Amino acid sequence: MKDIEYKPRGDYVVVEILDTGKMKGGLIAPQSSVHGKQFLVRAVGPGVIGLKVDDMVFPIGRKGQEYFDIPNTDNLILVKQDNIPLILEKKN
Repeated sequence: MKDIEYKPRGDYVVVEILDTGKMKGGLIAPQSSVHGKQFLVRAVGPGVIGLKVDDMVFPIGRKGQEYFDIPNTDNLILVKQDNIPLILEKKN
């Protein structure tokens, strides 16, 4: 939903799942697979340290326990900062 602004509280982060659709070698990944997906930070709560909007990250955890789907969206999840152990940065 593009007309809604997400404002997570505390140390929660809104992450967008970007499905690139392809794995190495050009194979198409099933939708349930994490292969071929990228995760982009869309909003951070006031208690989040070291993450910012548009950071590419790698969240971990199980749906319903460590991360939650945001209702009425196909590609947004809510994750605690502790469940984002990796930030991906491009080399110059």
